[in-house]
Amino acid sequence: MGVGTVYLVGAGPGDSGLITVKGQRCLKQADAVVYDRLVSPQLLTLAPSDVELYDVGKLPGRHGLSQADINALLIALSHRGLCVVRLKGGDPFVFGRGGEEALALTEARVPWEVVPGLTSAVAVPAYAGITVTQRAAAPAFTVITGHRCAEGSSVNWGTLAQSQGTLVILMGAHTLKAIVRDLTSGGMSADTPVAVIQWGTRAAQRTEVATLETIAEVVEAAGIQSPAVVVVGEAVRTRSRLVWYESLPLMGQRVLVAADTQNEAVDVAKDLEQQGAEAYPLSLEQVATVRWDDIRLLIESILDRLLVKSAGGNKPGVLFRTVLAVDLFMRCCRDAEVDIRRFVGVEFAGANTRVAHHLQHYGLTAQVRNPAGVAEQVHHGASGADEESVQWWTERDVSSWVVEPHRYEFTPFEVQRTSAWMALAQSWADSGGLHTAWSTTGGRILAKAVIDGLTAKCPVLELTVDSGTSEEQEGCAVSQRDPNRRGQ
Repeated sequence: MGVGTVYLVGAGPGDSGLITVKGQRCLKQADAVVYDRLVSPQLLTLAPSDVELYDVGKLPGRHGLSQADINALLIALSHRGLCVVRLKGGDPFVFGRGGEEALALTEARVPWEVVPGLTSAVAVPAYAGITVTQRAAAPAFTVITGHRCAEGSSVNWGTLAQSQGTLVILMGAHTLKAIVRDLTSGGMSADTPVAVIQWGTRAAQRTEVATLETIAEVVEAAGIQSPAVVVVGEAVRTRSRLVWYESLPLMGQRVLVAADTQNEAVDVAKDLEQQGAEAYPLSLEQVATVRWDDIRLLIESILDRLLVKSAGGNKPGVLFRTVLAVDLFMRCCRDAEVDIRRFVGVEFAGANTRVAHHLQHYGLTAQVRNPAGVAEQVHHGASGADEESVQWWTERDVSSWVVEPHRYEFTPFEVQRTSAWMALAQSWADSGGLHTAWSTTGGRILAKAVIDGLTAKCPVLELTVDSGTSEEQEGCAVSQRDPNRRGQ
């Protein structure tokens, strides 16, 4: 087995849309992803469903793995022949210890490449409405680390205090008082404007603006903590006229998007993020265990039913509750070399128009059937020329449908509550709070599974293309909503 390549990929400052195209390409081909705390979880969903995920994030004063351990992990994964993505916040070579990792890989003779990222030194001020350079006011900018060594700072703050440009200080939240003291001692005016931006480019972004004299007190009173970017200089004054991100309609909202397929989840998440929300897409494709034997048994039973008509002349019918169930059913037919033209005489239906349209995409005529209505009819034997001739099946009914088919939906999968993706979604939702969960019909159980793991509950808004009324289900507020009106 050959040695795999390690890609040191810059993820940008937090907004998942700020990663480079090459960075996305690396993630899509990754076998293993080693990621930091500040990386948007949405970026991880770009990786294949069977990717190995390694969280090596560090909190101030609490490091899960030392830098030496991270270096050793990268080397070990590479020696297994894996394509490894080391996903780092911002740019790997800007105060991200990417250089240390590259040197360790070089010494171990592991092939590596760096994929630069958008540094938070520029992007975070921009999201706060601050231009780090401004003609006349800020002809240059300097990027500094706020970390201070035990034996003293290696930064010449006296020289920086005389700078005519903008100072951008990364990782400076915990040393802000010392930074203010050193700049003031170096001769910088106490009236110099300062901005401190927490969680820049994320839904939790907060910005406090004051003067060099008062900024430490203002930040402490506001509870601003790491991660934060400190911006010092006249360029900060542009913020009063250039605030844009913090004015978006869904700014501050954190939304779990649970859908049948990954494409659906990502599409909704992108729409929400364009309006300022921070969204995490999670799909049944990522966490579902498929019961292929049940699908094959259902297909065989349908074909048998078409050959042997029942005494009552009922024709078989299958109601699909989710888009994923349709895809899995058709994939099983393809693998078993079953010609879908053999299903002539079978009535197919979707739980909503989105699922019905997906069935039609495969060339199957499909209607929309309300699951509750079908259940009521089957259970009580409701009459009606159109309804009484249909046997509604699921994988649970294939052996007993002749006696009493009491189930109606076809959902041939189970949610893996212990999967890496489920754990990641719960960690994301729990760490920063969760305001709303948006789901498709099939994704509702997925959203509920994540919310059940949290202390704080939140409403679940169901996304469908059907018009409908609100309902209460399983303790969560559920609203049917037109996806064309997302975020309104």
